[in-house]
Amino acid sequence: MIETFKRNWPHYLAEAAGLGFFMTCASAFTTALRSPFSPLTQIIKDPFWQLVALGIPMGFVIAAIVYSPWGKKSGAHINPAVTLAFLRLGKITPQDAFFYIVFQFLGGALAVQMMGLILGAVYRHESINHVVTAPGPSGPLKAFIAEFVISFILMLVLLLTINSKKTKELAGVFGGVLITLYLIFEEPYSGMSLNPARSSASAFAAREGKDLWIYFLAPVLAMLLASQVFLWVVKGRNELPNHPMEEMKWKKRTSKQRRRKKPPDPKRWRRPPSDNQKHSKGKRDEQHRISSRSQRNQRPEAALPGAAVGHEADARQ
Repeated sequence: MIETFKRNWPHYLAEAAGLGFFMTCASAFTTALRSPFSPLTQIIKDPFWQLVALGIPMGFVIAAIVYSPWGKKSGAHINPAVTLAFLRLGKITPQDAFFYIVFQFLGGALAVQMMGLILGAVYRHESINHVVTAPGPSGPLKAFIAEFVISFILMLVLLLTINSKKTKELAGVFGGVLITLYLIFEEPYSGMSLNPARSSASAFAAREGKDLWIYFLAPVLAMLLASQVFLWVVKGRNELPNHPMEEMKWKKRTSKQRRRKKPPDPKRWRRPPSDNQKHSKGKRDEQHRISSRSQRNQRPEAALPGAAVGHEADARQ
């Protein structure tokens, strides 16, 4: 566990920074559009158009997180439910998933606390209330169903998009578009969370945890179901990237290849012999053959079979 943390801590910081940036932008835009002290509230009075004005920039925020260097470093989960879905798919180790989730909660909570210090009483006003996600007038049950549906659609669309080489670069675009549509049309039902860490950060700051169970259960169950449906759809053609181990494995593999790389063959860089060198080499080879032949012809008779018997016969005579 400690070695995993030492190796991949930049990825965990990227997750914290990603959700922290999202919560910072959500807090700033919501305060600007819904606070009674904001001049924009006097200009855009219709709640629907306030949601439109909120949804469009937040869609760009999601796309910016996905395509940022930090988002590419970690995979831009920024959501414990997404991390658990990738764990279910075998694309992240349990140790990395644990640290991902811990840092996601930390990043969201620190961002909300920071915005509370910056905005002060305006952020604590009941119109903003630390951007808490709460069920709408329809009640908790419909809020749960709405969170489940939007979480399932988002996760399935992203998995199918990332799994294709043709569309994987469009994941940030699709994610941003869906977030924009959710904020415009679904937000009145549940507050549009999709994210346990996002909702818990606001609930902790506002001291409101009554309906927090909705935003823990619905996104997690929906995204786990979406991962299972994804496996049924692709039928074994799972080409999702590993987070964050793919990059680390690539670095290890390249370093091993560097260590195993053989030195250049000296024969490859040797200059071709000149004519004089060829001639002298030919002379040396010829002399070697002549000397070898002469040595074979000058062997003593004693070395030949029957030589000793011949000498004894001569001596008797």
